[in-house]
Amino acid sequence: GGNVKTILGNVDSTVVSLKHIIASVDNGEGILGELIGKGATYDSVQTVIKNLVATSENAAVGASRFAENMEALKHNWLFKGYFEQRGYWDTVDYEKDLDSKIAELKMQNETLDKKIQELKELENKMEELKRTSKN
Repeated sequence: GGNVKTILGNVDSTVVSLKHIIASVDNGEGILGELIGKGATYDSVQTVIKNLVATSENAAVGASRFAENMEALKHNWLFKGYFEQRGYWDTVDYEKDLDSKIAELKMQNETLDKKIQELKELENKMEELKRTSKN
């Protein structure tokens, strides 16, 4: 009997706390309240996320094209001597360096993908909170 009363008391206090949190969010208090209460802030966060995704995609395309251009320059008769003097034709070292850079780019891309996924999950949670706070 005593345990049930304790549990009910805890549930009641939790419900009161949740109501207070939801009221604070509805009043625009805190970061979440700011994001949910002001559509402009929410829209600007979405715009920033979309810009980050587009920038990362453009950076990957740019890096790939730069690598292609550098490879073409190595075979150009005008620049071939320069690359030979610099040791760019030591393929073993070059390939190791390139492989390590590719691995690093993949890790950074995976990290970026995880961050994008986290941001999308947060966005979904914000949408859900926004919907629940309106009810």
